[in-house]
Amino acid sequence: MPRGQTAHLKGKDFRANPQNINRKGQPKKLLRRVLDELRREGYEPVSRTQVEEVYSTLLGLTIDDVKTMANDPNQSMLLRIVAWQLLDGKRAPDMLERMLDRAHGKSTQRVDAEVKTNAAKIIINKTYAANQPDHALDEADGGVGSAGG
Repeated sequence: MPRGQTAHLKGKDFRANPQNINRKGQPKKLLRRVLDELRREGYEPVSRTQVEEVYSTLLGLTIDDVKTMANDPNQSMLLRIVAWQLLDGKRAPDMLERMLDRAHGKSTQRVDAEVKTNAAKIIINKTYAANQPDHALDEADGGVGSAGG
């Protein structure tokens, strides 16, 4: 029995059962296989910058251009979904706000605040060299904070 192996595992190692060895490793997960296939077909992930540029460009299109884009099956899903939401009377204002926030950032809001505090004033007027040993610091301040002081 190999070193460290308990009795209930005797004869169950890969030398006794070589058919149990997974020589190809763990199978790829479903999404990894799909992503690999899409990359082989020439599709790449969309970057944050590309989304911002698309939104900025869409904001300047006419309604007819947006309609054409929404109905074009050769356009990306992102463009078609955004175009359809822009054309929907109920969803258009929310979509426009999200596009503006993504492309140009949320608008800044001014906040006026008054803070009152009863902070104590602390004055430190001793200077120590950074390379002094700890006992030199204790001696320099008259023993304050030292074990003997």
